[in-house]
Amino acid sequence: MRNSIFAFLLVVCLLFLVGCAAIDPEAPTKIPTTTEYGGSASDKLLPLTGKTVVFLGDSIFGNNDSSSGIVHQFARASGATCYNFAFGGTKAKSRISGDEWSTLDGESLVQAIVSNDYTKQQQALTTIETSMIDLFSKRLTAMETFDWSAVDYIICNWGTNDWFSGESITNYTAAMHWIFQTLHAKYPHIHIIKATPTPRFIANEQVWINSNEWHQKYTDHTLSDFVQTDLYTDWGSFVTVINCYDIGITAENRTQFFNEPDCTHPNNKGNGLVAACLVDNFSSLFS
Repeated sequence: MRNSIFAFLLVVCLLFLVGCAAIDPEAPTKIPTTTEYGGSASDKLLPLTGKTVVFLGDSIFGNNDSSSGIVHQFARASGATCYNFAFGGTKAKSRISGDEWSTLDGESLVQAIVSNDYTKQQQALTTIETSMIDLFSKRLTAMETFDWSAVDYIICNWGTNDWFSGESITNYTAAMHWIFQTLHAKYPHIHIIKATPTPRFIANEQVWINSNEWHQKYTDHTLSDFVQTDLYTDWGSFVTVINCYDIGITAENRTQFFNEPDCTHPNNKGNGLVAACLVDNFSSLFS
């Protein structure tokens, strides 16, 4: 009897390990979710069940494709089928010509999306130096055969790297307008969600400074200025802005949501807070 029980437990453990091994945290995979809302016995459907959502933007979305990342947490909580096509380190406004990173910035990437020509992006990967190169390559390969006609929503979050690099708000606003208009002209059926930049902090002489008090690259702008631009610019009826900045993260409680010394990219709990913000706003906006 004891041997039978031991054999049964061994089989269960092996099946669990096989299931875990099948998860590729770097692949830009389709992320289906069919779990009931809240994991309860309720028969209430998740708010985006049956919908397809694509994520574009920077490392806040793009660098974590594991189950703790924003995209996976959003998929589980919303019921949507999600695709992560965000690239860490990118801006909305493309960098100067000749900089390989410019091919992955928002303006350049959206041009590739609407033309279905990723030649420049693929060529750039041969010279770009980043630890994410394999992930970038997988994403671009997936995008080349992706069916954008099946997409219901795009969520993009560019902005934090525009601010960090010293880009002007005028250039940022022009870039976002171009991105929105270009996507809408090609795919008018897709509703675009602009997620504002998320909170971040910097250490200055052992004092952590909130990004709403931090003027970057000798400009007069703080990150919250870019957030306000997102919130109060008329982007068009096909764009909805969700405030992912004012979500309750402060300099005092930051250690709950970041793993220092990195106070730019939220930890698992911080990612959950951002994902919940997006899902909650979807539920109220599109119910």
